[in-house]
Amino acid sequence: MEDIQARPTPDSVRAGGTGVMEPAPAPPVGAAPLPGPVDLGPSAVPPRVARTRPVPGRVAEPPRPIAQWAPRYPVALRDRGVEGRVVATFVVDDEGRARDVEAQATHAAFAQAVREVLPRWRFRPARDAAGQAVAAPVRQVFRFRIGD
Repeated sequence: MEDIQARPTPDSVRAGGTGVMEPAPAPPVGAAPLPGPVDLGPSAVPPRVARTRPVPGRVAEPPRPIAQWAPRYPVALRDRGVEGRVVATFVVDDEGRARDVEAQATHAAFAQAVREVLPRWRFRPARDAAGQAVAAPVRQVFRFRIGD
């Protein structure tokens, strides 16, 4: 299963997403540069694209996020000062869509926010050794923090 953490696009920020994805290690040396900085507001920590490793024997190139939106911070939890974390697992299908989303969270409302946003994300699908698009499992961690 691949860990992918993606930078929100400017369009996703304008769409009002305020959830925070957990930061990941810097991309490998020689990787294509990421687009310029994205202002996520005072309560968000900008995530970085994580390094991913191909799954031996099946996936030669892991899926890459191309469009994603941050989940909305549930208003009732934000107003009460509740912070949390969601670990989402899903499959990126051969068309680059998130399917079979499962979310384990510190609060059900955080999990629901993630389950609502992930189907809108788009990926460059994983590729096998022949260059064909294939489905691949992904694990994504989201953090909901107030005041970061």
